[in-house]
Amino acid sequence: MNFQNFLNGNSALVTTIWVVVIMSFFVVFLMRLLIAKKDSQKLKENRITFESRAATLSTLGVLGTFFGINIYEATWVPEGLKNFMVSGKIEVAGGTYDKQMILALGIGVFHTIVAMLIKALVQTSRFGFKNALGAWGWFLLVGFGTIIATFMFLNLIPENVSKWALIAIGGIAAIGIYLLNDLHRNVFVNIGAGVWDTYNMATGLMGDILSYMRLYALGLAGGMLGGVFNSLGLMVQDGIGGIPGWVVCCLILVLGHAFNIAMSCISAFVHPLRLNFVEYFKNSGYEGTGVLYNPFTNIDKK
Repeated sequence: MNFQNFLNGNSALVTTIWVVVIMSFFVVFLMRLLIAKKDSQKLKENRITFESRAATLSTLGVLGTFFGINIYEATWVPEGLKNFMVSGKIEVAGGTYDKQMILALGIGVFHTIVAMLIKALVQTSRFGFKNALGAWGWFLLVGFGTIIATFMFLNLIPENVSKWALIAIGGIAAIGIYLLNDLHRNVFVNIGAGVWDTYNMATGLMGDILSYMRLYALGLAGGMLGGVFNSLGLMVQDGIGGIPGWVVCCLILVLGHAFNIAMSCISAFVHPLRLNFVEYFKNSGYEGTGVLYNPFTNIDKK
Protein backbone atom coordinates (compact mmCIF):
# COMPACT_ATOMS: atom_id res chain seq x y z
CA MET A 1 0.00 0.00 0.00
CA ASN A 2 1.33 3.45 -0.92
CA PHE A 3 1.36 5.80 2.07
CA GLN A 4 0.29 8.80 -0.04
CA ASN A 5 -2.70 6.89 -1.40
CA PHE A 6 -3.58 5.74 2.11
CA LEU A 7 -3.69 9.34 3.33
CA ASN A 8 -5.67 10.54 0.31
CA GLY A 9 -8.20 7.77 0.89
CA ASN A 10 -8.66 8.82 4.51
CA SER A 11 -8.68 12.59 4.09
CA ALA A 12 -11.21 13.20 6.89
CA LEU A 13 -9.12 11.26 9.40
CA VAL A 14 -5.91 13.02 8.33
CA THR A 15 -7.52 16.46 8.53
CA THR A 16 -8.82 15.71 12.03
CA ILE A 17 -5.38 14.56 13.22
CA TRP A 18 -3.77 17.62 11.67
CA VAL A 19 -6.19 19.99 13.43
CA VAL A 20 -5.62 18.18 16.74
CA VAL A 21 -1.82 18.51 16.34
CA ILE A 22 -2.04 22.25 15.61
CA MET A 23 -4.46 22.91 18.45
CA SER A 24 -2.34 20.85 20.87
CA PHE A 25 0.65 22.95 19.95
CA PHE A 26 -1.08 26.19 20.91
CA VAL A 27 -2.76 24.70 24.03
CA VAL A 28 0.56 23.42 25.39
CA PHE A 29 2.18 26.79 24.73
CA LEU A 30 -0.60 28.71 26.50
CA MET A 31 -0.43 26.38 29.49
CA ARG A 32 3.33 26.82 29.81
CA LEU A 33 2.87 30.56 29.35
CA LEU A 34 0.42 30.74 32.26
CA ILE A 35 2.69 28.62 34.47
CA ALA A 36 5.76 30.75 33.73
CA LYS A 37 3.94 34.09 33.89
CA LYS A 38 5.72 35.16 37.08
CA ASP A 39 9.14 33.87 36.03
CA SER A 40 10.77 36.11 33.40
CA GLN A 41 13.50 33.56 32.58
CA LYS A 42 11.01 30.75 31.95
CA LEU A 43 8.83 33.19 30.00
CA LYS A 44 11.78 33.96 27.73
CA GLU A 45 12.52 30.25 27.29
CA ASN A 46 8.89 29.54 26.39
CA ARG A 47 8.92 32.34 23.84
CA ILE A 48 12.02 30.88 22.19
CA THR A 49 10.43 27.42 22.19
CA PHE A 50 7.24 28.78 20.66
CA GLU A 51 9.15 30.61 17.93
CA SER A 52 11.14 27.46 17.11
CA ARG A 53 8.00 25.34 16.85
CA ALA A 54 6.22 27.96 14.78
CA ALA A 55 9.20 28.13 12.41
CA THR A 56 9.12 24.33 12.06
CA LEU A 57 5.41 24.28 11.24
CA SER A 58 5.87 27.16 8.80
CA THR A 59 8.67 25.29 7.06
CA LEU A 60 6.49 22.25 6.39
CA GLY A 61 3.85 24.59 4.96
CA VAL A 62 6.38 26.26 2.67
CA LEU A 63 8.33 23.20 1.52
CA GLY A 64 5.30 20.91 1.21
CA THR A 65 6.58 17.90 3.16
CA PHE A 66 5.73 16.58 6.62
CA PHE A 67 7.19 13.39 8.12
CA GLY A 68 8.00 12.10 4.65
CA ILE A 69 4.52 12.94 3.32
CA ASN A 70 4.24 15.03 0.17
CA ILE A 71 1.43 17.33 1.27
CA TYR A 72 1.75 19.31 -1.99
CA GLU A 73 0.16 16.35 -3.84
CA ALA A 74 -2.30 15.48 -1.07
CA THR A 75 -5.99 15.86 -1.87
CA TRP A 76 -6.86 16.83 1.72
CA VAL A 77 -4.71 19.99 1.65
CA PRO A 78 -6.52 23.20 0.55
CA GLU A 79 -5.44 24.49 -2.85
CA GLY A 80 -4.95 27.98 -1.43
CA LEU A 81 -2.25 26.66 0.90
CA LYS A 82 -0.47 24.91 -1.97
CA ASN A 83 0.02 28.25 -3.72
CA PHE A 84 2.46 29.26 -0.97
CA MET A 85 4.49 26.04 -1.18
CA VAL A 86 7.92 25.96 -2.79
CA SER A 87 7.53 22.62 -4.50
CA GLY A 88 7.88 21.22 -8.00
CA LYS A 89 10.09 22.25 -10.90
CA ILE A 90 11.01 25.54 -12.54
CA GLU A 91 12.69 26.34 -15.85
CA VAL A 92 15.87 28.40 -15.58
CA ALA A 93 18.05 29.25 -18.60
CA GLY A 94 16.64 26.40 -20.68
CA GLY A 95 16.99 23.81 -17.89
CA THR A 96 14.53 22.38 -15.38
CA TYR A 97 15.45 22.57 -11.71
CA ASP A 98 13.82 21.88 -8.37
CA LYS A 99 12.35 24.99 -6.77
CA GLN A 100 13.75 24.06 -3.38
CA MET A 101 17.24 23.85 -4.85
CA ILE A 102 16.84 27.36 -6.28
CA LEU A 103 15.60 28.50 -2.85
CA ALA A 104 18.75 27.11 -1.18
CA LEU A 105 20.97 28.90 -3.69
CA GLY A 106 18.96 32.08 -3.19
CA ILE A 107 19.60 31.89 0.55
CA GLY A 108 23.29 31.51 -0.21
CA VAL A 109 23.33 34.55 -2.50
CA PHE A 110 21.46 36.67 0.06
CA HIS A 111 23.72 35.55 2.92
CA THR A 112 26.85 36.31 0.89
CA ILE A 113 25.62 39.77 -0.11
CA VAL A 114 24.81 40.58 3.53
CA ALA A 115 28.34 39.47 4.46
CA MET A 116 29.82 41.78 1.82
CA LEU A 117 27.72 44.66 3.14
CA ILE A 118 28.96 43.98 6.67
CA LYS A 119 32.54 43.95 5.39
CA ALA A 120 32.11 47.30 3.66
CA LEU A 121 30.46 48.87 6.72
CA VAL A 122 33.13 47.58 9.10
CA GLN A 123 35.98 48.80 6.90
CA THR A 124 34.28 52.18 6.58
CA SER A 125 33.93 52.40 10.35
CA ARG A 126 37.54 51.38 11.00
CA PHE A 127 39.44 53.06 8.17
CA GLY A 128 37.04 55.61 6.66
CA PHE A 129 34.99 55.55 3.47
CA LYS A 130 37.92 56.46 1.20
CA ASN A 131 39.85 53.42 2.38
CA ALA A 132 36.92 51.03 1.93
CA LEU A 133 36.12 51.72 -1.73
CA GLY A 134 37.27 48.26 -2.78
CA ALA A 135 34.83 46.55 -0.41
CA TRP A 136 32.01 48.86 -1.52
CA GLY A 137 32.87 48.09 -5.14
CA TRP A 138 32.46 44.35 -4.61
CA PHE A 139 29.21 44.88 -2.74
CA LEU A 140 27.91 47.10 -5.53
CA LEU A 141 28.92 44.60 -8.22
CA VAL A 142 27.61 41.44 -6.57
CA GLY A 143 24.68 42.89 -4.62
CA PHE A 144 23.10 45.30 -7.08
CA GLY A 145 24.24 43.18 -10.04
CA THR A 146 22.28 40.26 -8.61
CA ILE A 147 19.20 42.43 -8.08
CA ILE A 148 19.28 43.74 -11.66
CA ALA A 149 19.88 40.25 -13.06
CA THR A 150 16.94 38.91 -11.04
CA PHE A 151 14.64 41.67 -12.29
CA MET A 152 15.73 40.92 -15.84
CA PHE A 153 15.10 37.19 -15.38
CA LEU A 154 11.61 37.87 -13.99
CA ASN A 155 10.90 40.29 -16.87
CA LEU A 156 10.27 43.15 -14.43
CA ILE A 157 12.47 45.53 -16.39
CA PRO A 158 13.24 45.64 -20.17
CA GLU A 159 16.33 43.78 -21.33
CA ASN A 160 18.04 46.86 -22.78
CA VAL A 161 17.52 48.78 -19.51
CA SER A 162 18.97 45.95 -17.45
CA LYS A 163 21.93 45.66 -19.84
CA TRP A 164 22.92 49.30 -19.46
CA ALA A 165 22.26 49.16 -15.72
CA LEU A 166 24.66 46.21 -15.39
CA ILE A 167 27.27 48.05 -17.47
CA ALA A 168 26.94 51.15 -15.27
CA ILE A 169 27.16 49.12 -12.06
CA GLY A 170 30.15 47.17 -13.38
CA GLY A 171 31.93 50.37 -14.42
CA ILE A 172 31.44 52.12 -11.09
CA ALA A 173 32.38 48.99 -9.15
CA ALA A 174 35.53 48.52 -11.26
CA ILE A 175 36.81 51.96 -10.25
CA GLY A 176 36.68 51.00 -6.58
CA ILE A 177 37.97 47.46 -7.11
CA TYR A 178 40.90 48.16 -9.47
CA LEU A 179 41.84 51.83 -9.09
CA LEU A 180 40.84 53.09 -5.64
CA ASN A 181 41.18 49.99 -3.46
CA ASP A 182 44.07 51.66 -1.61
CA LEU A 183 44.62 55.42 -2.06
CA HIS A 184 48.08 55.22 -0.51
CA ARG A 185 49.52 52.93 -3.20
CA ASN A 186 50.57 53.32 -6.82
CA VAL A 187 47.69 52.90 -9.26
CA PHE A 188 49.42 49.99 -11.02
CA VAL A 189 49.84 48.20 -7.70
CA ASN A 190 46.14 48.75 -7.09
CA ILE A 191 45.31 47.23 -10.46
CA GLY A 192 47.44 44.18 -9.67
CA ALA A 193 45.81 43.83 -6.25
CA GLY A 194 42.38 44.19 -7.86
CA VAL A 195 43.16 41.46 -10.39
CA TRP A 196 44.32 39.16 -7.60
CA ASP A 197 41.20 39.97 -5.60
CA THR A 198 39.10 39.21 -8.69
CA TYR A 199 40.77 35.82 -9.05
CA ASN A 200 40.07 34.97 -5.41
CA MET A 201 36.50 36.20 -5.71
CA ALA A 202 35.82 34.29 -8.95
CA THR A 203 37.22 31.02 -7.62
CA GLY A 204 35.76 31.29 -4.13
CA LEU A 205 32.39 33.00 -4.53
CA MET A 206 30.81 30.28 -6.67
CA GLY A 207 32.00 27.58 -4.29
CA ASP A 208 30.68 29.53 -1.32
CA ILE A 209 27.21 29.88 -2.84
CA LEU A 210 27.10 26.26 -4.03
CA SER A 211 27.94 25.23 -0.48
CA TYR A 212 24.41 26.28 0.47
CA MET A 213 23.17 23.36 -1.63
CA ARG A 214 23.71 21.30 1.51
CA LEU A 215 20.47 22.83 2.85
CA TYR A 216 18.56 21.40 -0.09
CA ALA A 217 20.36 18.05 0.10
CA LEU A 218 19.70 17.67 3.84
CA GLY A 219 16.02 18.50 3.45
CA LEU A 220 15.72 16.09 0.52
CA ALA A 221 17.47 13.30 2.43
CA GLY A 222 15.29 13.80 5.50
CA GLY A 223 12.10 13.76 3.45
CA MET A 224 13.14 10.62 1.54
CA LEU A 225 14.15 8.81 4.72
CA GLY A 226 10.81 9.68 6.30
CA GLY A 227 9.04 8.35 3.20
CA VAL A 228 10.98 5.08 3.45
CA PHE A 229 9.83 4.56 7.05
CA ASN A 230 6.23 5.31 6.03
CA SER A 231 6.31 2.78 3.20
CA LEU A 232 8.08 0.19 5.38
CA GLY A 233 5.47 0.52 8.11
CA LEU A 234 2.55 0.00 5.71
CA MET A 235 4.33 -2.91 4.00
CA VAL A 236 4.69 -4.64 7.37
CA GLN A 237 1.04 -3.90 8.19
CA ASP A 238 -0.06 -5.44 4.88
CA GLY A 239 2.08 -8.51 5.53
CA ILE A 240 0.97 -9.15 9.13
CA GLY A 241 -2.54 -7.72 8.99
CA GLY A 242 -5.01 -6.96 11.75
CA ILE A 243 -4.21 -5.28 15.05
CA PRO A 244 -0.71 -6.85 15.37
CA GLY A 245 0.13 -5.40 11.97
CA TRP A 246 -0.91 -1.91 13.03
CA VAL A 247 1.05 -2.23 16.29
CA VAL A 248 4.24 -3.12 14.41
CA CYS A 249 3.50 -0.41 11.83
CA CYS A 250 3.17 2.27 14.55
CA LEU A 251 6.33 1.00 16.22
CA ILE A 252 8.29 1.35 12.96
CA LEU A 253 6.87 4.82 12.33
CA VAL A 254 7.65 6.09 15.85
CA LEU A 255 11.18 4.68 16.01
CA GLY A 256 11.97 5.53 12.38
CA HIS A 257 10.80 9.12 12.55
CA ALA A 258 12.45 9.60 15.96
CA PHE A 259 15.74 8.51 14.39
CA ASN A 260 15.14 10.81 11.41
CA ILE A 261 14.36 13.77 13.68
CA ALA A 262 17.50 13.12 15.73
CA MET A 263 19.65 13.07 12.59
CA SER A 264 17.93 16.21 11.32
CA CYS A 265 18.59 18.01 14.62
CA ILE A 266 22.29 17.24 14.31
CA SER A 267 22.31 18.43 10.70
CA ALA A 268 20.35 21.58 11.56
CA PHE A 269 22.99 22.40 14.18
CA VAL A 270 26.22 21.48 12.39
CA HIS A 271 25.69 22.72 8.84
CA PRO A 272 24.37 26.23 9.64
CA LEU A 273 27.40 26.63 11.91
CA ARG A 274 29.65 25.76 8.98
CA LEU A 275 27.86 28.17 6.65
CA ASN A 276 28.22 30.98 9.18
CA PHE A 277 31.75 30.32 10.38
CA VAL A 278 33.22 29.53 6.94
CA GLU A 279 31.29 31.07 4.03
CA TYR A 280 29.77 34.05 5.87
CA PHE A 281 32.83 34.96 7.94
CA LYS A 282 35.13 34.75 4.93
CA ASN A 283 33.02 37.11 2.81
CA SER A 284 32.43 39.48 5.74
CA GLY A 285 36.18 40.08 6.09
CA TYR A 286 36.37 38.55 9.54
CA GLU A 287 40.01 38.36 10.60
CA GLY A 288 39.75 36.69 13.98
CA THR A 289 43.11 37.97 15.16
CA GLY A 290 41.81 39.11 18.52
CA VAL A 291 43.78 40.86 21.25
CA LEU A 292 46.29 39.03 23.39
CA TYR A 293 45.11 38.90 27.00
CA ASN A 294 47.54 40.83 29.18
CA PRO A 295 46.39 41.02 32.82
CA PHE A 296 47.40 43.93 35.03
CA THR A 297 48.85 41.56 37.59
CA ASN A 298 49.00 37.90 38.55
CA ILE A 299 47.67 36.69 41.87
CA ASP A 300 49.22 33.52 43.16
CA LYS A 301 46.94 31.64 45.54
CA LYS A 302 48.86 29.80 48.20
